[in-house]
Amino acid sequence: MKCSYYPVSEHLRLLDPEVVLVVGSSGSGKTEIVRVLSDPKLAKAVARYAPHNVHLPSGASEWVIAFPVDSVVFDATELKAYVQREKSEIDSMRELWFAHLIRFLADRYEAVDKDKLQVVTALPSTDIGGIMREFHQLGTAPVVAMDRLDGRLEQEGRYLFLIYDGLDDLDGESIRGLVAFWAVYTRRWKRIRAKVFLRTDLFDRYATAGGADLAKLIAGRVELVWSERDLFGRLLQRLVNSKEIKGVSWVEDEDFGFVPQIHDLQAARSDIKRILKCVNR
Repeated sequence: MKCSYYPVSEHLRLLDPEVVLVVGSSGSGKTEIVRVLSDPKLAKAVARYAPHNVHLPSGASEWVIAFPVDSVVFDATELKAYVQREKSEIDSMRELWFAHLIRFLADRYEAVDKDKLQVVTALPSTDIGGIMREFHQLGTAPVVAMDRLDGRLEQEGRYLFLIYDGLDDLDGESIRGLVAFWAVYTRRWKRIRAKVFLRTDLFDRYATAGGADLAKLIAGRVELVWSERDLFGRLLQRLVNSKEIKGVSWVEDEDFGFVPQIHDLQAARSDIKRILKCVNR
């Protein structure tokens, strides 16, 4: 079955490893593009539609959903309760997301690092208080383990992209902490990269205040905005894939079905008129 995703070139700037924040209103396509990126075949296919000036990752890329994940990492209910109970500062929330990452990547570390981090990775997901106490006792071990993993990925010519989606139900402190965490460590790790998908109102409220590192993330963000041309293109794609109408300019892609080639708004209007004539016959 063909994927119904419509590749908007401006949206696909998010494939650049330096882009961390992806911002869009409800209905802008966040969920759909996350679905595409988390499918290995489609993640590779969609790169064909990225603008020519986008810096695409070289070598193999693995896209994984780091949040939300099953309760093995952090129990969702206990996560909310912990944040509300602690009423934590931004630094504490940043450490919370570091501990979350350590547990999420538990099976990827070198053996020596797995042994050191076991005091954090082996605890039940409902004991977030205990996880954080042990995390604080580890000192620099989490950073060393992540540095070593990042170095191995670089040697192997691979990227690991961590997708954070479904953040709507989190409180402001959690969102601020997540963005602040990646504002710091995006500069440190070259092959472990994050893609944080945020609803526009949550971005405006919780992710716009911080230092120079955060300002860089904000400046490089991708906005999931649809132009008239792209909206016409999505409509044409929907029509041609559902009704198999021919006679307009299309490329048949093995992964995304018929993709219209829309170079300007006037061309899209002409194609719409031609399709309507075909439909009304």
